[in-house]
Amino acid sequence: MNHRRGISLIELIVVISGVSVVLGVSVGLLHRVMRTQSNTRHFFDSERAAMRLSGQFRKDIHAASEVFVSDNSTEGKPLIHLTLHDGWAVDYFTSTTAVVRTSSKEGIPSAREEFVFDREVDAVVHQDLEAHAVVLSISDLVSSVALQGISKPLDERNKPIALSVYAIKGRDLRMRTAESPR
Repeated sequence: MNHRRGISLIELIVVISGVSVVLGVSVGLLHRVMRTQSNTRHFFDSERAAMRLSGQFRKDIHAASEVFVSDNSTEGKPLIHLTLHDGWAVDYFTSTTAVVRTSSKEGIPSAREEFVFDREVDAVVHQDLEAHAVVLSISDLVSSVALQGISKPLDERNKPIALSVYAIKGRDLRMRTAESPR
């Protein structure tokens, strides 16, 4: 009986090639999982920014005593300027991928907050003077243009950004005066 104590070169090459195939497939799957996780994180970061912006914008408009909407949002010029009842002023600016909120008291800046989106966005503010309402509309023009003519269903993470916030100017001020003692 002949007992072998080692392995042949052919057996070693077969095992190494099998392990390299398994590693190659694993690396491809790992890359795909990491890319999906990154896309999902960007999607939820944009969703969270939209929710925060919506709540803060509505809160600011409700507390505003005066609203000035600019006709165009050029660089350095606010998209909307709000004067609050207690001497505070709030400005909203836009950049390519973010909406920036700054607040100041008597001209001295005190806070700055950025609402960042994962794509280029276009922000527009409309004021309805009869209803004392202000509407902030944010849209993702790049995806909207790219989606024209495509009839297949959208993946959840690739849906275009479309946000519209409707708020009544001075709503909180009217509540305060109605609740004040007579």
